Amino acid sequence: MSVWFVIPSKRPVPEAEACLNAWRERGYRVAVAREFADGLLNMRHVHVFVSSYCGWARSVNLLVNVVLARYPDVEWLVTGGDDYYPDPNHTADEIARECSDHFRNVNIERTGETIEVHPTFGVMQPTGDRWMDRGDGQGAVIDRVAGSPWMGREFCRRMYHGSGPLYNGYFHNFADEELQNVAQKLGVFWQRRDLMQEHRHWARPRGDWRDAPEWARKINDPALSDWEKSKALFAARKAAGFPGHDPLEL
Repeated sequence: MSVWFVIPSKRPVPEAEACLNAWRERGYRVAVAREFADGLLNMRHVHVFVSSYCGWARSVNLLVNVVLARYPDVEWLVTGGDDYYPDPNHTADEIARECSDHFRNVNIERTGETIEVHPTFGVMQPTGDRWMDRGDGQGAVIDRVAGSPWMGREFCRRMYHGSGPLYNGYFHNFADEELQNVAQKLGVFWQRRDLMQEHRHWARPRGDWRDAPEWARKINDPALSDWEKSKALFAARKAAGFPGHDPLEL
């Protein structure tokens, strides 16, 4: 059994290495998509080099499919970004066993029948990082989106007719929110407040895009961001029941 942390990376080399090393120290294997222009990382990680950033959803799906094809022992894949850090109190294997045990006991209703799903057909999101939880009942950011999810092998292999766990139509934003909604729709979403994968986002604590480092500005500048376009796409897809999300072989 192996657990992989799979992400696109844009941060400067020292910052990216600090993040990836933290995951390796907790027992995760690492695969990263990165442009040559952003600097080479330690080659003990599995690299997929790209000529230009193709967006978060497409990058994650690319890495997931590479890992699934090359490493038959993988059971769970975790994603997010090079500003997420692993839970400090549990190893990768400990959390993976708990996830498989949980989804082993999950059945889903589909077309009028009860189907027993594979122990790795599921999504688990740690929610212990309470960033932006102001105590007003709206919750934290991570309550609303699967921003650093654990995705089981069979979920990754089957979703969207076998193309990957995320919808490729988004660039940077809203793929994580669709992931949460789709997994909930299928009855295979689990949130765990007892686990914390800290999101060391550049916007903590102020959150003004004008304070963003240069590499993050294109994503966060309202004049350049895909936010509004992706927000409209998400709303339309949600209203239509997220067309095309159907998994293989259920």
